[in-house]
Amino acid sequence: MPTKLAEMAVEGGRLISIPVVKPEAGHLVGLVTARRDPQTPVIQALIEDAERLAK
Repeated sequence: MPTKLAEMAVEGGRLISIPVVKPEAGHLVGLVTARRDPQTPVIQALIEDAERLAK
């Protein structure tokens, strides 16, 4: 849960927040786009970043 959302949930005092720091979790995320030539600049930037992070 994002920190800001957790802080909002515990403001009333009826709940407490305990950060979970271990084990570190990882998530696999995919990117699907329509095949176009040329791609829009935003989609092209997302593709390039995804390729860079995948290495």
